[in-house]
Amino acid sequence: MKQVPNKEGFMPVDSLWGAQTLSSTLQQNTIAPKHKKENSNHFTSGFALLFLILLFLFFREILFTVPNIIRNTFNLKGQKALEERLSSVNQRDITALMGALFLTLFIVITFENYFEESTGIQSFLLIPASFGVIVVYWIFKSLMLRFAGWLSKAKQPFLLIGKLGYNHLILAAIATIPVILIPIFTTEFNEALLLKTLMYCYLALFVLYFIRVYQILISYHFSHFFYILYLCTVEILPIALFINFLLSHQ
Repeated sequence: MKQVPNKEGFMPVDSLWGAQTLSSTLQQNTIAPKHKKENSNHFTSGFALLFLILLFLFFREILFTVPNIIRNTFNLKGQKALEERLSSVNQRDITALMGALFLTLFIVITFENYFEESTGIQSFLLIPASFGVIVVYWIFKSLMLRFAGWLSKAKQPFLLIGKLGYNHLILAAIATIPVILIPIFTTEFNEALLLKTLMYCYLALFVLYFIRVYQILISYHFSHFFYILYLCTVEILPIALFINFLLSHQ
């Protein structure tokens, strides 16, 4: 429809763009997010395929390690005996790496929409971010354990604590598997309940890990004050800072 000038000789403001221009703009805005979503899905699928390939390559190591870790979950002597064999240690380290990759894949698949809606982070960024958090935390913890061993002139207990940390990372990955399978058997299990159940499982594993750390430090004649100081600086502080970071960016 042709626009008619008003009495002053000026065309109406809406004559600057027609229906065709508006349609073209809306179409571009609709296609762009869809294109980004498809790229994110392709990236997630590629990461899942990589994980399956690595799972196939290291299945033998995982098959050996997981039953031993589960069998000695509540047996500190059994975990110490497992650390005395070099081959089992290497297999355990590979399994711990696979556990970290599995937890990363789980976070991306389960909470991708949540992070994208709340922070705008898409899966192709969420994957390296999630795995990077695990790696950075582990590097920080390794450095702190080395520093504590140097400061106390007793390296052995802190090396053992670090190795038990790998075992509990594997246990966290194992505990995640049955929880994420629950929605298959019931429709009343929503995302919030899934997250809460996982938090309870991880908290139980953390408590068990703290007990193991206490047993090790006390067996090497460290004081209870040193144990509390260790928990606050090495274990609890980085986790608390990370949770505060997440809450402040919601």
